[in-house]
Amino acid sequence: MKVAVLYGDVSPDAPPDEQDVLEEVASVSLTLEELGYEPIIIPLSEDLKKGMEVLKEVKPTFAFNLVTSLMGKGKKVHLIPSLLASLKIPCTGASTMSLLFTNNKLLAKEIMKKQGIPTPDWFSPTDMIRETHPTDKFLAKAVWEHGSSGLLAEGNLSREEQIKKMNERFGDEWFFERFIEGREITFALIGNGGKAQILPPMEILFTNYLPEKPRVLCFHSKWVKDSFEYKYTRRSFAFNEKDKKPLRTMEEISRQIWEIFNLSGYARIDFRLDEENNPYVLEINANCCLSPDSGFIAQAKAGGFDYSTVVQRIIGEIAR
Repeated sequence: MKVAVLYGDVSPDAPPDEQDVLEEVASVSLTLEELGYEPIIIPLSEDLKKGMEVLKEVKPTFAFNLVTSLMGKGKKVHLIPSLLASLKIPCTGASTMSLLFTNNKLLAKEIMKKQGIPTPDWFSPTDMIRETHPTDKFLAKAVWEHGSSGLLAEGNLSREEQIKKMNERFGDEWFFERFIEGREITFALIGNGGKAQILPPMEILFTNYLPEKPRVLCFHSKWVKDSFEYKYTRRSFAFNEKDKKPLRTMEEISRQIWEIFNLSGYARIDFRLDEENNPYVLEINANCCLSPDSGFIAQAKAGGFDYSTVVQRIIGEIAR
């Protein structure tokens, strides 16, 4: 049985967060082989017509969708399920609308706010200057990019310097988000008959950080191995008795999000827990990274899943 393993093509000089998909593709493809499938690896570019022709020629039974960016940009990845649907090829993971509503961070935040789900306040650069105090703490975020590639968390930059830097990289497709002092906790969800199965929650610990340094999971902490952030940021599954109530609340919110955004297959939801144990949703990561060293796979392992079982479960959740 042929399976098209789809990913966004990566240039040789691409940054490490984009290169990581190659390891993801290799791991998923090897697992598919072990499960008796015939994986056909197909890189996609922004020229989706070309990708369409390749898919027509291959005629896969289904597609394993690992596309999280096209030529380094996340703006069009929601089109992949539509392309596959037009060819009557079932695919893993989230639908077109689910990807659109979650990949666009501003749209996701608007939906969450209307549904009563707590998420940090956000501002355009203009509103930021007009409506906030200079000492308030904010992060600058790209609208479309995930994996911390669109996050600016440099505490030594002035507002004006942040605005200049983000405008240069993202034009007008970015915003300021209020920084929530506190803890960072991730919930991973995997489909189970269409419903969400919650995997063990994971906390991101920031050790030896100076008080003025923002405790956030930034690009350096994920990808730059010789950086301070990478060395002193780690994962933990250890929670105590006083964490039970906020963890229950975050689990309830995660289930709500799964239903509201009509998620499927697998997803990761990132929270900040403030100093009074109030949770705030930072981001919803549909079709999150499945590299063997990813956070999602770490949480799956903590929940008793090996890599093969994760892949099998994701395939089993395809809407056929």
